[in-house]
Amino acid sequence: MVWGGISTRLRTPLYHVVGNLTNVRYQNEILQPLVVPDLQAIGPSAILQDDNAPPHRSAAVNNFIHQARVNRMLWPANSAGPEPPRAHVGRALSSGTATSPSSCQSGSTVAYIYAT
Repeated sequence: MVWGGISTRLRTPLYHVVGNLTNVRYQNEILQPLVVPDLQAIGPSAILQDDNAPPHRSAAVNNFIHQARVNRMLWPANSAGPEPPRAHVGRALSSGTATSPSSCQSGSTVAYIYAT
């Protein structure tokens, strides 16, 4: 599986997940080193979006996100929302290099997504 994060002005490096992505691995390999620093650099307007996969919504991950003071977009389980998050992966892969988090403007929404 390949995981990546995008927003209107930021793209994280792609992260290759080998094996199963558990809630512990999601927290230690993705949230802590990649997601939280970017969201904190953007500021309080940043919002985490995920696809409600079990590793994303475990009690341990929810607690970590709460302690990191990360805003999370709430949406119903099994809901694709206005556009499925995976649809953004192709666009993220085909556009240039990542922009630094400090270049994001106030009001930016960051959607962190993954694809297989």
